[in-house]
Amino acid sequence: MNYASLLNANKVALFAKLDGVQKIKELYVANDIIEAVSNKKGRDMNMISSYADDEVQIYTIKRATGLKAMRFFTKKGLTRYIHEGKLFDYKNVCEYFGIEPNDKQALEYKQYLETIYDTTTKKYKTSTLLRWLFNKRKMCKSLSDYTDIQSVIDLFENSDEIDDTKLNYLKNISAAL
Repeated sequence: MNYASLLNANKVALFAKLDGVQKIKELYVANDIIEAVSNKKGRDMNMISSYADDEVQIYTIKRATGLKAMRFFTKKGLTRYIHEGKLFDYKNVCEYFGIEPNDKQALEYKQYLETIYDTTTKKYKTSTLLRWLFNKRKMCKSLSDYTDIQSVIDLFENSDEIDDTKLNYLKNISAAL
């Protein structure tokens, strides 16, 4: 059995689990979803307690043992949970529910770059940007203390030492500006 067939088998098993989740029209039982896809069930159960009424709705359901209050995800709440929860198969869960997955790596890069951005000069601290880009300390005398992304790309675009995903992210940011 090769790797691709294992991934496909995992996807089929996950979809079968999600098919078994109780659903009423467009509302999904929150506990069932969390049981099916979460790595940190307790954390996720507590997390959805703070969701607004238009994200999680509580209904009283009649069971054989009596009445039971159950939490249901609306489409908005389900989308929020999928993006915020600790899921073991994020991409396949997004695919099952038809939700556009967030690029978590790009989000992490964006947050880091925001911390080293100087709003007064509208540039990035060169030493910190180069350390992040090369994963080690790097000096460059041709750049000043603060630099823009395009200058860094122009200088180091052909370097073999740079992480390609970070360089591509910087190129995408530069193209958007």
